[in-house]
Amino acid sequence: MHNPFIPTFGVSPLILGGDGDFIHAFGAGLASGPGDPRRTLLISGPRGIGKTVALNELEDQAARLGWIVLRAQPYDLVAPLVNTAIPDALHTVRQQDPDKRRITGLSISGVGGFRTESAGGDSTPSLISSLNKLCDELPDGSGALITLDEVQSVNPKQLWELTAAVQDLRRDGRDVAFAAAGLPDGVAALLQHPGTTFLRRAQHVTLAPMSPQDTASVLENTAREGSVDLSGPVLDRAAATTRGYPFLVQLLGYHLFEQASGGGGTVTERHLEAVTPDVLDTLGSLVHEPALLHVPQSEQDYLAAMADVQTGQDAVPSAAVAKRLGKTAQQVSMARQRLIDRELIYSPRRGYLNFVIPHLGYHLNKRQTHDTGWD
Repeated sequence: MHNPFIPTFGVSPLILGGDGDFIHAFGAGLASGPGDPRRTLLISGPRGIGKTVALNELEDQAARLGWIVLRAQPYDLVAPLVNTAIPDALHTVRQQDPDKRRITGLSISGVGGFRTESAGGDSTPSLISSLNKLCDELPDGSGALITLDEVQSVNPKQLWELTAAVQDLRRDGRDVAFAAAGLPDGVAALLQHPGTTFLRRAQHVTLAPMSPQDTASVLENTAREGSVDLSGPVLDRAAATTRGYPFLVQLLGYHLFEQASGGGGTVTERHLEAVTPDVLDTLGSLVHEPALLHVPQSEQDYLAAMADVQTGQDAVPSAAVAKRLGKTAQQVSMARQRLIDRELIYSPRRGYLNFVIPHLGYHLNKRQTHDTGWD
């Protein structure tokens, strides 16, 4: 039986969970008209929270409305768009029967790939003139959506060039929309650049974990798609293990499905206990370590102290963290605030803290010890 869980970054799961209101609002903005403020969207959140999946859903909304989707790449933003992708797209559009043309997606990457169901090129050296020509070829009711993932990795000058073009096109009444996603601290730093005023005025969505109810529903219904039963107390424990973190929901569900599908078709407590260590190790290497990569040592020390005083995945008193570090609350307040700004920790209630990414405390504690079996 094919495993219905998809623990792969950037790939939409079989069953989505969480609040998708902003996705529907974005689609309504596309249908509304060039002046709708919902046509510019900036999404932020930690690794594995579903930013790329959200962009996928926005692209699907646009495609259903007959819009072109231009998927930009962060490391070389403008040149592939101007020199390859849009000229190739225009050439293809103009070769098609105008009465049947309908482009459903483009990829602005080094090779400028695209896909088309039907639709009319000279290349031009200007980004805005290239986009203008593309808009000229579109049928009534269509438009161009540009999406950009990992926006924190973009050269600010190139981002300014792209967003300035989008802004000018919108002022001219063109049907153009823009959606970007990135990590919280990178997005915050990017918005400090003087050329990102356009993005500061964008609708801003910060993605959060799913609710316990949504998490349980995604686990149960996805498993059911593969004829595996995941229900009752073990479902509640599995949902609690993920804390609504979308990537972990898919990762844990995948391993539970593999265990159950080979023996009876029902997930048991034994299955959950068997897979959890490997699941958390995978989470550590794929999510925790990259999230900690550029965190200064003083802030990592604060995280380690949090891990030391945490019980399970419960919130910890901020005073206990300061005490563990041998400092006053005021002395560690800057490190605490920077970690909150990075969306690595949050305050569920006054005087308490917890990790945004589930099991980060477990990973930090395990990271400090390494049992080779010889000691």
